[in-house]
Parts: sequence; structure tokens; C-alpha cells
Amino acid sequence: MTADHVAGHADNRDIYVRDVILALRRRWMLILATVMVVGAMGLAYAIFAKPLYTASAIIQPATSEEAGGAFSSLASQFGGAASLAGISLDGGDAEAQANMAILKSREFSMRFIAQNDLMPYLFHEQWDPEMQDWRNGEPGLLARMIGGLSHLIARLSGDEGWRPPSSIPSDWEAFDLFDKKVRHLREDTETGLITVSFEVRDPELAAKWTNAFVAQANAEIRARTVSESSRAISFLREEIQKTSVAGVQDTIYGLMQSQLERVMFANSRPDYAFKVIDKAVPPEDRSHPKRPLVVLLSIFLGLALGCGLALGLEACRGVFARV
Repeated sequence: MTADHVAGHADNRDIYVRDVILALRRRWMLILATVMVVGAMGLAYAIFAKPLYTASAIIQPATSEEAGGAFSSLASQFGGAASLAGISLDGGDAEAQANMAILKSREFSMRFIAQNDLMPYLFHEQWDPEMQDWRNGEPGLLARMIGGLSHLIARLSGDEGWRPPSSIPSDWEAFDLFDKKVRHLREDTETGLITVSFEVRDPELAAKWTNAFVAQANAEIRARTVSESSRAISFLREEIQKTSVAGVQDTIYGLMQSQLERVMFANSRPDYAFKVIDKAVPPEDRSHPKRPLVVLLSIFLGLALGCGLALGLEACRGVFARV
């Protein structure tokens, strides 16, 4: 490529940039109007959108090893015999992972929703606070159209599990909303710390439900541990009556001691499964919407949209002018 060609391309780029700038200058009123309209829409959303508040608690998975060396040594000594007898002596990472799975589980979440009566809150638009019941009004035209279309698609696809929408939310809908929009779990793989957060419309409720969620998890896991160990102790007491071999009796006594240690540890610690490092407190600032950010993004969006419209109109004018 010669120097003349390079110079020609550079001149063409300069002309193109100059044309774009001139086009934007000619349409400056359109750009300004677009920025003002989109910015006003963003400002209105930032002002009138219902604020959400997020309260967070930091917890650490606790294991049976924290009870001291006694339970850990018994678990390592009699772990093989316990597994043969169907008795759990799990600890450490396995226990922590199992407890974390409970936090994420649908069953535990639904029990929490039921015990704290969260259904009216989760589906407040469908709940009648005066009648203390779900609204049973006729669905609107759009809802009927969507329902009819869904029914048609279900019939064509052979989906026999399709059910018409109901005014009463289902457990599946409740968990889906709770898991995606309300309760958030974040685990730090490096430190092992877990952040439990609730994002709701009331800062006091956000902190209350966050702490209650952790407390209920600890209570249920502690009760389950005590129940399992108590059943194991009863089973071992029956087994020890069936043998007179001293070595077998010593092993069974060791297993019973490990289960007693487990019960003692569970009953002596309110934070049995999860140690609370930082308790949730009512937040002072909203987490959504971030008003300055919303307005700023709206202005930038309006500017980009306005410039795009201006250049598009100029391009159309050039096309029609040639025609």
C-alpha cells in the first residue's frame, strides 16, 4: 500500500468523524429531549420504586470436633464399627457440607416459611389483609389470554402435568420466590464462612428473619442429632445384652460413649451447626434501588439512545435525498 493510499484512508476517516459530529450537532434537540425523557423515567423509578433492605449474618459451620478431643478420638477409634452398625459418627467437612445442604434445601425453607407465616408477605398482591385470605377475583384479560395460550401449548406438547393458574400460591411458587428473591446464601470457599442475607421491604424484618433462619437451622439440626444419637444408644443397649464377648462389649460401650458425647455437645450449644460470627442488624440504607446509580445509568442510556436516533434519522435523510 502506497503512502497516497494511506493518506486517502486517513482523510476518509476524518471526513466520516466530522460528518458524525455535524449530524449530532444538527439533531442536538432530539438528543437532549431523549436524555430528558429517559432520565425522567429513571428518576421516577428511583423515587417511586418500593425500597428493599438487605440484612446479612455471617456464620461459620461448626463441627463435632469443636466439642474437644474426646468425640473426635472416639469417632476415629470406633468409626469402622459404627459404620457396620449403621451409626453415624460423621464430622468435619462431611458434616459441614450436610448442614449447608439443609440450609439450601426446599424442605427446610418451606418449614421456615410456614413457621414465620411468610406466604402473605411473599405474595402480598394476592393477599387480602382485611379478610385474612387470598383474593379470589376474576383474572384480567391479559391473564386469561396467557392462561389460554399456556393451556393450548400444554395440550399440543402432551404435557399432562399442566394445571390452570390458581389464586392461592403453591409451595413450589413460594420456594422459587423465596430462594431467588428473598433469601440469599453465599459461601466463601477460602475461609469457609457463610453469609446469610434476607432482602425485604422492611429493615427490621430483614434482620429478624435472617437471625431466625440461622436459629431455626441450628435448632432443627441439633434436634435431629439428638434424636439420631438417642436411637443409636437404644440400639446399642439392646445389642450389648446379646453378647458376652468382652471385646465386643468394649466396642459397643465405646460407641455408646461417642453417642453420649454427641448428645451432650448438641444440648450444650445453641449454635450447634452454625456459629454466628456477626449477627444481622437492621440496615439503615436501602439495597435497591440505588437512586444515584439508576439516574446516572438512565442519563447515559438516554444519551446513547438519542445519538442512535439522531444518526439513524440523518442516514435516512441521506438515503431519501439520493432517491
